[in-house]
Amino acid sequence: MSFTQTGTAASTPKKRIYFAYGSNLHLRQMAHRCPSSRFLGRAKLYGYRWQINERGYANIVRVPNYPRSVVQGLCYLLSREDEERLDRSEGVPSAYQKKVLDIELFTAKATLVGRDVSEIVDWPRGDVMDRAVVSGRRGQGRKTGEMAEALVYMSRHYVVDDLPKEEYVARMRLGLRDMLDLGISREYVAWVQGVLLGTEE
Repeated sequence: MSFTQTGTAASTPKKRIYFAYGSNLHLRQMAHRCPSSRFLGRAKLYGYRWQINERGYANIVRVPNYPRSVVQGLCYLLSREDEERLDRSEGVPSAYQKKVLDIELFTAKATLVGRDVSEIVDWPRGDVMDRAVVSGRRGQGRKTGEMAEALVYMSRHYVVDDLPKEEYVARMRLGLRDMLDLGISREYVAWVQGVLLGTEE
């Protein structure tokens, strides 16, 4: 897939799937940045690895043969207006560039999928938590996801592994708590936490 242009309304779909792997995993931040975004579920992106780059923020790098070549994240449905807001928040095109990639999407439980993120951020954690996934009791329909195209923000210019900014660690911790509740594996969350704390080799 090629990088998308930051372009015009005519070249941007009215709504499209967005794959979040950094601080936008935090539902409250996402609701603030993209108030009409809708939650879809968790997802996997294959052939990439997660990193903190030299700017001190999360990024993904293409590495097909890397042992951890799966990035896990959350997916939202964005309106054109929210995508434009997110472009500004992410510093497109200097800090990040936009790319459309194939992801494996695991839709959320029926009470969550398609709801406005701004609606579910104030729900009790027990209502948001996907207990079947967190506990390992996956249903037959949850073992594999559906392949879909998703918008991804990534940097082609800042790809050197480095340490995170202190304020970013705090935001990522909130996002990791949300992604754990929503079904991302504990092993993956622990690995990302290790990178943030500098304990993962």
